[in-house]
Amino acid sequence: MNALRTVLNELFGLFVDDGSLALTLLLWTLLLGLVVALFTPAPGAAMAVLLVVLFTPAPGAAMAALLVVGYLAALLANVWGADRT
Repeated sequence: MNALRTVLNELFGLFVDDGSLALTLLLWTLLLGLVVALFTPAPGAAMAVLLVVLFTPAPGAAMAALLVVGYLAALLANVWGADRT
């Protein structure tokens, strides 16, 4: 049983080193999902449509770019943090 626990811990460690990167990526994804949900216009919501059109010419592309930029920033912060330890 102890050997199985060791194998599972090692397998888990392959994907999640300290958990901070995974947590950061999860929170960033949830935050952007919330932003998309809040700014996706409901039928008849002219003001929301106006805000989306004014501030994001291509909402899908802008959200994808923000997602990638956030992921890269989280990765760099994690690498810099690991470098200091």
